[in-house]
Amino acid sequence: MNYTMKAMMLFLAAALLVFSFCAPKAIPPAMPTADYLASINNPDPAIRAKAVDVSYTMGNDVIVPLGELLEDTSRSVAQSAFFALEQITAYRSRPDAGKQELTKFNQDLLKLVDTQKSTLVNQQILRLLGQTCGKKEIPQLKTLLADSSLFESTRWALEQIAVPEAGDALLEYLEQAPETQKADIILTLGAKNHQPAAAVLHNFARGQNKQLRLAAYDALSKLADAEAATILLKTAASQSGAEQIAALKYLLRLADNCTRMGNPESATGVYTSLLEMPQEKHIELAALTGLGKSGNVNSIPVIAKRLESTDSDIQTAAIDALISLPDKAATDKLVAKYDQSQAPELRKGYLRAITLRDAGKAQPLVLEAAKDSDLELRALALSLFAKIDAPNAEKMLFDAIESEPGIIRQAALHACVELADTLARQDHQAALKLYHLAIEKNADSWDIQKALNGICNIGDAKSIPVVEPLLYVNELSQAAASFYFQLAFMQAEQKDFCNAEKLMMKALGVSQNRNMANAVLFKIKQMGGDSTRITEKIGFVSRWWVVGPFRNKNDIGETIAYFPEKNIDFSQTQVTKKDTIRWQKVELNEIFGVIPLALMYSRNERLAYAYTELEIPEEIPAIFKIGSNDGVVCWLNGKKVHENFASRGLTVDEDEARILLKKGRNKILAKVLNKGGNWEFCLRICDASGKPINLQKYSILPE
Repeated sequence: MNYTMKAMMLFLAAALLVFSFCAPKAIPPAMPTADYLASINNPDPAIRAKAVDVSYTMGNDVIVPLGELLEDTSRSVAQSAFFALEQITAYRSRPDAGKQELTKFNQDLLKLVDTQKSTLVNQQILRLLGQTCGKKEIPQLKTLLADSSLFESTRWALEQIAVPEAGDALLEYLEQAPETQKADIILTLGAKNHQPAAAVLHNFARGQNKQLRLAAYDALSKLADAEAATILLKTAASQSGAEQIAALKYLLRLADNCTRMGNPESATGVYTSLLEMPQEKHIELAALTGLGKSGNVNSIPVIAKRLESTDSDIQTAAIDALISLPDKAATDKLVAKYDQSQAPELRKGYLRAITLRDAGKAQPLVLEAAKDSDLELRALALSLFAKIDAPNAEKMLFDAIESEPGIIRQAALHACVELADTLARQDHQAALKLYHLAIEKNADSWDIQKALNGICNIGDAKSIPVVEPLLYVNELSQAAASFYFQLAFMQAEQKDFCNAEKLMMKALGVSQNRNMANAVLFKIKQMGGDSTRITEKIGFVSRWWVVGPFRNKNDIGETIAYFPEKNIDFSQTQVTKKDTIRWQKVELNEIFGVIPLALMYSRNERLAYAYTELEIPEEIPAIFKIGSNDGVVCWLNGKKVHENFASRGLTVDEDEARILLKKGRNKILAKVLNKGGNWEFCLRICDASGKPINLQKYSILPE
């Protein structure tokens, strides 16, 4: 066989394989109707389930019998019949279904609607009709609206039917409907977005019936009807209380829908009118946001009024609105407004908006503003340097940090971090230089936090001298520890376990992040390093005698002293109806020495005791740093040194107790109480300055 013939054979084989996957699946032959109905009626749920699965293969002759079964005295049979009808409905309403078959199906379902049937059955049938009916069935459905027992289900079905005739039927019925039904019909016309209803709904919106007015407001807001805006604005201006609030809410929705439906002019008119009348703050914020999405050049003065607001939220929303205006000509208009304006708040708002709309047009304005006599404008300009790719930005920022007054200096430090974030994508060393500068020159804590995050992402050991002093600054210690964890992880990957452990130990001295700590520990183990006893090196007690569980129902353990509080005897036991309570040794591999009491004794309202000892060569003041879930009591050498009965999750080092470790053997006892849910405990021992003590030399687990 030559090469061409082989290629042809392979092509044909591939084509047949593709066809076998893509060809429509053949419908299995339907079982005889009598057998099918018998299966649906069968008391065996497995047989009924098989019948339901093949329902779509059956013809229309099973529809009426299935409908009758919906009222069967056996609930399971009735449910199977409904599931079968759902299967058939889904199959009949598929896009390629035959129209005649669907029409016959709808007619059969309509025959099943009967006021003599239960409300539930009629609801089920009309729910199915809502999925399949077209305009041919609308007249019959319309007649069902007049029956009060069928009204709600029929209205719901007409709401689901997408053809405009369904909306027409509801609109026609609205004139003759009882007052109690009109609000529901009005709301349905709005939900269907039935535009021909607008003129009729105007009358209800102006009418005397409050319930129908509110329903009309709701519906018209969904229709995005322009005349409705006039009605609602008049209501909002003339009414008070709940109706005024409703009118304002529906005005916002109407304007949003106008924007969504491609009519920004109407939306802009509504938002502008809303901003010209007094209203609550959340309405003003929403109107500003909406105007930013739909407005144009002419919207700038309306929005700009809010730049001088004393409310920072309103100011921010106004700036955001100017930034998001879709009209491209708005940028040039903002530049002109900036040049003409003398008011400081306006100039700042315009400059920020211009910068975030078009950095190129903003660059000369920002550079000029950086020399302005207005300190706040200069500060803003410096903070925008990262957005405009300013030439010599680093030098200008450094000069400002060294020589300018407080507000300018802080803005320059903030800009250093922002610029570093931008540079970090392409030039790590340039970014690090700016991050380090921000930290060394005492930027505010928020900017230092951001700088630390950037340094952590880069993960360069050159940052250690800059970051290390921050390990013991409360609000920055966790971010600084994350940097050390990152470096330790990288060192472990390179199998430099000595440095990995040193870096990890630095972080663990302050960190409360169990996940990061355990991730580094796992990496050291994974790469073949020795991670034993690291827990004790960072001050956590990892070896205990533990005994429990004792009862703590209704927090009785807060006042009851069980036998470990009276005498420590590891051979002592206590037998209860459910448990034999005895001491057991626990040696922990978890990085923070967390005793998993819930795993040991379940999550019930119980309590347990943990005991250990330390051999200290000389007396030293120290700190117990305790984490518990939930309550905890601690004793040192028989004296209670800490108590906290809070209901809480475990946070490492959450509680502190200053203690004095005596020369020789120190006995530590903890009682950990659970109120339900998780149940854990850990103890770290630090020196008086808060730095962890290496317990490898001192920890003893007595026999």
